[in-house]
This record gives sequence, structure tokens and C-alpha cells, in this order.
Amino acid sequence: MNSWTLKRWNCRRAGGYGAKDYIDHPDTAARAGEIEELKKKLNGADRFTIQQKLMPYEDLLPERFRGKNARIDEMMEGAR
Repeated sequence: MNSWTLKRWNCRRAGGYGAKDYIDHPDTAARAGEIEELKKKLNGADRFTIQQKLMPYEDLLPERFRGKNARIDEMMEGAR
């Protein structure tokens, strides 16, 4: 792992990239509640299942954007 990737990884583990310099949308709290309820209902489902339930429009995306996205923490798990 190069130093840039390590810095990015450590920053992400620390909780973000800096100060909160944005204003939440008025519906943010309600949507966060909906998401938490869905996670409870799905009881430990993987993130792909949750994402499909939250955004069931993958078939509308161009083919090249339909794959599963990798996350750096998932890539790192195999290296530990």
C-alpha cells in the first residue's frame, strides 16, 4: 500500500476528511431514520442487499455502471 492510500485509509477510519462544511438537506434526518429501519428489518443483510432495497433502479443505469463497487476497507481485509 502506498503512502497516499494509507493516509486516505487512516483518514477514513478516523471518521472523515475534515470539518463538516455543508448543510444537510431538510429531509436528511427522515431518510436516515428510514435507512435505519430498513437495516433492522433486513437484520444483518450485506450492503449490496440494502443498497438494492434503497435504490431499486439498477436496471435504469448504463451497463457499465451496474457492477458492485469495491471499498478500500473491503480490499484491505484480505491483506490483514
